[in-house]
Amino acid sequence: QNCFPNWSRSAQMHAKCFHLCALMAFSVFLVGASSTQAQPATQAQPATQAQSREHAQAEARATEDRRAVKDTIRSFFDALSAFDFRKVRALAAEDFTAIEDGTVLGLEKFVGAGQKLKKKGANLTYNLSDVEATVEGNVAWLVHKNSGVAETETRRQEIDWTESFVLRKEAGGWKVAMLHSTVKRRQ
Repeated sequence: QNCFPNWSRSAQMHAKCFHLCALMAFSVFLVGASSTQAQPATQAQPATQAQSREHAQAEARATEDRRAVKDTIRSFFDALSAFDFRKVRALAAEDFTAIEDGTVLGLEKFVGAGQKLKKKGANLTYNLSDVEATVEGNVAWLVHKNSGVAETETRRQEIDWTESFVLRKEAGGWKVAMLHSTVKRRQ
């Protein structure tokens, strides 16, 4: 019997399919709910020692990875402060991208900007705080606050940034794939 006489045949088929899917989903919900209600809470399976050990090992690896990611970023900034561009390149992924003040830079342009500061005799210091790192497999992302000072003989500039990084775990360890820097305050 046609419950939708004014609807096109296609719309009627869609409505019937929708109702059938809704009925099936409700049935699955009822069966799932009744099967979980039928099991007393005392029948929950305790984690095996192997599962507990695997979980502890996974947590230890995750903690170690977060520490390694933070260490990589600290080393990256230490290399920038020392104008050690060989180390900056070693810590960066081949496809490194920096986004600074709305400008997109590849690795060589990023290093070139640092070399210009070195030629001016600049001293750079960075103070990272509120560092939060997340690791998912071979990819990590990190957000922090950065308060830095760039000084030359004639000028001193203090800058506060909020920065985010994406890192990728490669054969040589964690590499910086992307840096995005937003200036919060420039003095």
